[in-house]
Amino acid sequence: MDDITISLRIGSPHSTLTNVKYTIESILENIGTENFSLMISLDSAMNDEIKDYVHHIPERRGHIFEGRENNGGSWAEIINDHIDKADAKYFLISHDDIQLQTPDFYHKVDSILQKTGPVGWVSFTDTDYLNGHFFAPTRPGFHTDYLFEKGEQRRKLSQFHNLPDNWWEPYKYQAMSLSDDKREEARQYYTNLSYDFPDRPVKCHTPWSIFFLIEMEQLKKIGKCEDWGTGAPLLVEEDWGLRAMQIGLFNIWIPDIKYRHIRTMPWQQDGGARCSDMIGEYNKKMAELFYEKWHFHSPPTKDELETIKNEYGDTNIPWSIGERSYDWDYI
Repeated sequence: MDDITISLRIGSPHSTLTNVKYTIESILENIGTENFSLMISLDSAMNDEIKDYVHHIPERRGHIFEGRENNGGSWAEIINDHIDKADAKYFLISHDDIQLQTPDFYHKVDSILQKTGPVGWVSFTDTDYLNGHFFAPTRPGFHTDYLFEKGEQRRKLSQFHNLPDNWWEPYKYQAMSLSDDKREEARQYYTNLSYDFPDRPVKCHTPWSIFFLIEMEQLKKIGKCEDWGTGAPLLVEEDWGLRAMQIGLFNIWIPDIKYRHIRTMPWQQDGGARCSDMIGEYNKKMAELFYEKWHFHSPPTKDELETIKNEYGDTNIPWSIGERSYDWDYI
């Protein structure tokens, strides 16, 4: 049995060799164990540079590796294929445009999860806020500041809640400057803001699909990824996270484990802009399928919060109702 299986899909029409390299090299450098498997699904539409790089990874490292090309297929179908083939303690899902920044990842995460006991999905901290990009560490769920206080528009969710109004404004253009000096000045500004991080793992709603992990033993209880036939995950990870809470597990965020989701800057010609066109294509379908299954929308209306309490009151699903995203509920 492996310590960890890493599932990586390279399938966006905007995937780039630069970002794919950053992703794979940072994982290989920081995963912290040689006892792992790396499963890559490579869309056949990818350019030859990416294909050549991926197919030569086994020649450079001795780990177990599978890289196969596919002609489309839904995100869930590909992930579920990797789950079927995985024989590991943990299963990690990653985008193809991240940088794992925490060394010895496996042992640090394993040590923490040994203390928490059984949990569902595990999220980590995306550090791209240091480049001026606001992104909460987990999906916001039913938190009051998200649903009723415009926390997302104000960029005040989670660890950002006590920052000054318009905290992202002063250096947003310098963060996107061609000048190294100006970018460094902006980075120092964002680094020195007074964020409010929890000091150990906390319960969270559900993960983003960018970079998240689960113990295989718990994944078998939750079940495989819901296949709604779309190429992008969208509400798939919301569904998966809700199913964990439905069977009595809590999803958690470990703030000290870090990665960066590489978002495109204007000067990066091959920066890997993500597929807003794909998201637009699937949004309506996913929303309809999600409501059909759960009987509430994402995000839910005020009336639907009562539906959640009534239908799922004997589970962990209503946990965040009435709470703010920064009311840290330590695991």
